[in-house]
This record gives sequence, structure tokens and C-alpha cells, in this order.
Amino acid sequence: MINNKKILKLISFVLIIFSICTFFYLTQVLLENGYNQLYILPFSFLICFLLFLKPVFLNRQSIFVNVFIASIFARYVILPFLMTLTNYYYYSRSINPPNSESIRKAIFLMSYELFIVSIALLFIFYFFSDNHTKRKERYNLVTDKITYKEHNPKFIFATNNIGYFGFFMLTTILIILFPSTLLNFNFLSTDESLVSSFSEGGLLYSIVVYCIMTLKNLLFVSLIYIFGKIYNNRRNYFWVLMSLILVFLNTSIFYGISRIDIIITAITSMIIFNGVFKMKKKFIPIIIMSLIVIGIFQSVTIARGIVGVKESTSVFWDITDKLSVYLGGPYNVAMAIETAEIFPESRHLSVFLFDIFRPMIGINVFVKDLPLFYSNIYFNERIFYGIRVTQIIPMIGQGYLFFGFFGAPIISILFIWIAKKFTEITLKLENIRIEILYIITLSCIRLGFMLGQNTMNQVNDMSMNLFLFLIVYWINNNLVFKKLK
Repeated sequence: MINNKKILKLISFVLIIFSICTFFYLTQVLLENGYNQLYILPFSFLICFLLFLKPVFLNRQSIFVNVFIASIFARYVILPFLMTLTNYYYYSRSINPPNSESIRKAIFLMSYELFIVSIALLFIFYFFSDNHTKRKERYNLVTDKITYKEHNPKFIFATNNIGYFGFFMLTTILIILFPSTLLNFNFLSTDESLVSSFSEGGLLYSIVVYCIMTLKNLLFVSLIYIFGKIYNNRRNYFWVLMSLILVFLNTSIFYGISRIDIIITAITSMIIFNGVFKMKKKFIPIIIMSLIVIGIFQSVTIARGIVGVKESTSVFWDITDKLSVYLGGPYNVAMAIETAEIFPESRHLSVFLFDIFRPMIGINVFVKDLPLFYSNIYFNERIFYGIRVTQIIPMIGQGYLFFGFFGAPIISILFIWIAKKFTEITLKLENIRIEILYIITLSCIRLGFMLGQNTMNQVNDMSMNLFLFLIVYWINNNLVFKKLK
């Protein structure tokens, strides 16, 4: 059997070889429209991985690191390869595509971003690790040897759930009083017109929706914990099947219209599943859930009526189009650069503060009616000229708006530091509450995709998952303490 050390080495080898091949492939292809230096992106990934990212990856500290490296590999290596293979750079979502100079500047900005965040990742996750002894036991930067000890914390749950039960009853009553709030949630597919009512239904309406979302997370972790305990005692595969159904429901029932949320929830659910069930052949449920997620993802795509830059029956074209949108490729970064030039008001401090506080659950109630716009509004105005608002300004594009070329990676570094703080919570504990691990994993996976997203996505997701949940968690723990005393 291939052990974890060999798997890590093999993955590293594949990333390096594919980066080299992509680099040489792009240098031999004649590219136009400013993309003639696209080869810089895979070359940047290759250098950054060898010098900065590999030690962090082999240290195996965080799901955030794994997702982050996978996403930047797709962004800097896979996407440029597919763009060239499909001639994707000839087409544009906008009637006025970015000029060649903006594309070239975007490529250099992305390369600069990767070097800065890779160095930051190395220092924050490797050299600045709180547990210095365990870090040296895991991976030695000088000898290139992995000698880590596997960290498998034991899952535990609250011994008394009075607070959780009270929250369940309260949310049930609120649903009975406001049944229309259930229309904000989708099963397998989505209806964008219904979901939009969350921001328009008033404060109480929003609180009810928020309570339902929190209750959904609590129900998932509590039920899968119970099913796992029964299975580990009796070895009855019926409970494995029940848990897979639970994972399916947790993934299929979702709020909003973002397709990336489906993927994040699915990955988190399967991580919890694998941690709860001590099974040797875990690849079978993983394959099953992967197929289900692909089906849900495509169903949401069709329901939203999302159209690419051109109609195509090519699978590679569709993949390229989706990667370009969700990973923030050179096209989107170039659009962000031109947004700063066309709309100088988008660079004001008030816009930056609005980007942070408007998506934050709780505070957004007080600032949502201010006469301000997101940076994402200006970004979409540059692309579609007011027709729609569907594209995500990449993190580096948002940083460029407010801090210029050299200060653009500042926001990304801040979120890497936040991811490290989340990771430390899980590494310091031998016994970890399953509900805490679930919420932290959700946030860490979302942070792993941060270079293709922005502060609005990250702040909204973290506040939505953490704020009310931590209040309920604290109340439940406090009630348990009082009862024991």
C-alpha cells in the first residue's frame, strides 16, 4: 500500500512535471491579444512551489493549504494551458474586451501576487508555527524528509444539548411563523428570483433565514456523529448508507445561487464523514459524492441560465470558461485593472470599507442603505455596462484598486493569517468538538479559494457560518456548565 509520505511526494512530482510541460508548451505557441507572455504564470508557479510552497504542503498542517495549492495550480498552470488549447483568449464576455497592455499587466500582477503570497504562506505556516517541535517532526526543510506524526484528533460532541435543543425549538417556531423563509433554500437546483428576497425581507426575515442555515449545520454534525458512533460499535453498513444520504442532503439543500458553495459544503461534509467513519475503503463514498456534486453543480448552472463567452459543445471549453470565472484568470484581472482607470471613484476608502462591512452579517443591516457601491459593482459595470452583475472581482484586482500594484497582495496575506489561526485551533486539540471542526473546515476551504474571490465573499461566508453558530455554541456550553455545577 502507498503510504501518506509517498502520496505527498507523488503529488509534488506531478505538479512540478505538469508545470514544466505547460511552461514549454506555452513558449512554443504564438499567442495574441496581450497573452504572448502567458508562459510566465506556470513558470511562476513552478518556482514558487519549489522554493516556498512545497515545505508547507509536505508539512500537512491544514486543509486550507491543500485547497490553496490546488486552486493556484489550477489558476496558474491548468487555466493557461486550457486557454491556449481552446483559443479561449480570442473571446470576451464584454463588448469591449481589455486591451493588450492590460492583459500583460494582469499577467505580471498575478505573477507578483503568487510570489508574495507564497512567501507569506511559508513564513506564517512554517517558520512562524506556534508548535515548533511538532513542525520539525513533520517536515525538514533542509533534508527534504517527512517524519511527521499523523494528527488524528478524536471527535467529541456536547454531553448535554439543552442549548442546541432550545435553538432547534426556537427555529422551528420561527419557521411556522414565517414559512416563506424556506423559499430561500434550494434543493438540487435554484431559483434566483426567490433567493434575492433575503436582502429585501427585513431584519426579522433575515434572522429567521440565518437561524435555519445555522440549524442545518448543527443537525448535520449531530446526526452524522450519532450514526458514526452506532457504526463503530456495531459495524452495520446501514449507518454508513444513512450518513451518505445525510451528506447528500447537506450538500443538496443550500442557500443562495453560488455554485462554489456547493463544492465547499460537499468537501467539508466528506471530510467529516471520513473522520467519523473509520473505514479502509473510503474512496467508494468519495467517488459517489463527487458524481452527485457534479450533477448538482451542472443543474444549478442550467437553472441560473449562465452563459459562457460563447456557445460551445466542447467540454474543455466549458471547463476553461468556469475556471476563468471562479479562479480569477488574466482576463478578469485585466478587467479589474481597467476598472481602476475608468472608475477612479472605485478606489476611495469608503468603497473599501463598504466591501468589508456591507457583506458582514449583523452589521450589514445598518449600512446596506448607504449611498455606496461595492467594488464588484464597478467591476461588473466595466464588463457588462450595467446589463448584469454576475462576475467576481479577483482578490488581487480588489487589492489593486485600493493599494496599487505593489500593495495589491496585502488583503490576501491578511486572509492567510486568518486561515492559520483557524488551523491552530484544530492542531492544538487531541479531542475536538465535531461542530467546531465542521465550521472551521468550511471557513478554511473557502479561504483556500480566496485568490479567485474577494473580501466580500470571504467576510460574508465567515460571518454567516461563525457569528450565530458561536453564540448558540457558547449558550449550549454555558447551560451544560450550570447544570453540572
